[in-house]
Amino acid sequence: MSKPTAIHEIIEDPATMTITVGAKVFDRPFLAHIPEWETRIKEQIVDRPMTGDVKALNAFYCAQLGPKFNRRFQAANFYMWIGNRMSRITGNLLRKSGAVGWRLYSPELVYRANQVLPYIKEAEVDGLYHLIPAIVVFQASPSAIRREIGPAAWRRIAHNSRTRNMRIMQTVEKVSVANGVEWKDNFVKLLEVRSGLLGGFMWLDENALDAARLAPRSNARSLLETTHIIRDARRMIGQINPSWGLARIKREHDAAMLESRLKVFSAEDFTQPWVFDADGLQANLLTSPLAINVEGDTQHHCVGSYWRDASRGSYAVLKVDGKERATVGMWHSPDGWSVDQVYAACNAPVTDACRAFAFKAAKQLTADRPTLTPTGA
Repeated sequence: MSKPTAIHEIIEDPATMTITVGAKVFDRPFLAHIPEWETRIKEQIVDRPMTGDVKALNAFYCAQLGPKFNRRFQAANFYMWIGNRMSRITGNLLRKSGAVGWRLYSPELVYRANQVLPYIKEAEVDGLYHLIPAIVVFQASPSAIRREIGPAAWRRIAHNSRTRNMRIMQTVEKVSVANGVEWKDNFVKLLEVRSGLLGGFMWLDENALDAARLAPRSNARSLLETTHIIRDARRMIGQINPSWGLARIKREHDAAMLESRLKVFSAEDFTQPWVFDADGLQANLLTSPLAINVEGDTQHHCVGSYWRDASRGSYAVLKVDGKERATVGMWHSPDGWSVDQVYAACNAPVTDACRAFAFKAAKQLTADRPTLTPTGA
């Protein structure tokens, strides 16, 4: 029994790097795995019929485009743009970044790689896979790239591992305008950045680059926290002295922030101070509208909005220092104090040890201060 013939077949043309289905010509790679009920590609070829019946819709597109069209269309794209054109190692370099993205190919990177395929083929033959990310970004041969950026920058590229150059390329794609000159400039800028920080870039400006230089730890969270500090400091005090370290920037930032907040919030305590120590951590109860808002500004989260509840005695804000820096928020109930939220800077999660400490603090605060009696009451 012969297979049913579709009205519109998938026609591949490697000479022009196009896939034609019906009257629709696709000249860019489509590499996403999408379920068969998804119709966004099908609707570009054949207008969606006016029906709400799913079975009737599936039968219509099956007759028009053949069974399992989405799978066959993605496979045709894969083999034309990657599978029949380059090695598996090269193809894997063209995936997206991140814990989820690494399973997916980047259409932009794949397209750019095909634009300079002869240079990539030469690199494959010579076993110089670590140069392929630069070839993709600069759209040029290695010798032309060296002439453009100079021998010092080129040596860094040539000495990098394949994985590091791939991660720089992936970050460039994320922070750059597609097909713009930013690709080249940003690749060179990121050569100076530690590998552990690359995944944390969401944009690439003066603040992010300063943060990459000064971040105390080599991870995305540290980059984000440091970027917030530097951006706020630059906004409050103007230009930052290039010779300043992160500690000096923090001092200048905190001083400017305190001066600004003093104009709006009272520094008068609405309750008595309270301190709790355990497990290498210390919790200090914040006792004024100013202190709570400064904590929110310093940690870049919304705890400052709770100052009214805190002044009424229905909420408590604890500043946690020691092995870990965090902020704890607690609601008051007839049974005592219960943890509402525990966050590090920028609403980042805390460790299990810090979270356990927060619950110990709530228990101790309930024992010591069943209610936060306003000062003078």
